[in-house]
Amino acid sequence: MHHIIPFSALAFGLGAVGRRVCGGAFQQWTGKDIGDLPVRLFFGLCLGLAAALAGVHWYYCLALIPVTWVGTITGNFNSMAMGRGGMSYMHDFFGLSLHGLLSGILPATGAYFAGYHAWPIAVASLLISPLYTAGWALTGTFGKPKWPLGFREGTEWGELLWGGAMGLGTLIAGVS
Repeated sequence: MHHIIPFSALAFGLGAVGRRVCGGAFQQWTGKDIGDLPVRLFFGLCLGLAAALAGVHWYYCLALIPVTWVGTITGNFNSMAMGRGGMSYMHDFFGLSLHGLLSGILPATGAYFAGYHAWPIAVASLLISPLYTAGWALTGTFGKPKWPLGFREGTEWGELLWGGAMGLGTLIAGVS
């Protein structure tokens, strides 16, 4: 448990940056489209680093890279707008929750079989819809055009918050 306090902010930051880069920030910031594979693997690497902060075995840290990638390719079921993109809020809530479940099932299962707790990753993965809702509440329907590039829209903040939760959940899974 002694790892949680000093490393929780770092684990949150790793997950947040990893998910935001995976969600399009790299292209926004550089103007270069390098494809989905590298940025999705980067998110996995960030979660692997969060696990390493917990002191887990290197093989689980390494395994988080491909299993996180698998979760990123499940699609979001046209549900990121949380009721602002033509679909109902309930459609978006349950669609994004399904994406969170599919994104978290392999990392949580891997944690369980590696001898760590799966529940923190499972909880973090299922927080996706409330965290995207919070992101939209922060920016409003039309975003914040004067905010820094990559931090203007509700989906961008949803990615930051959910990625952070995944990083923190990964840390807690390894030390609890």
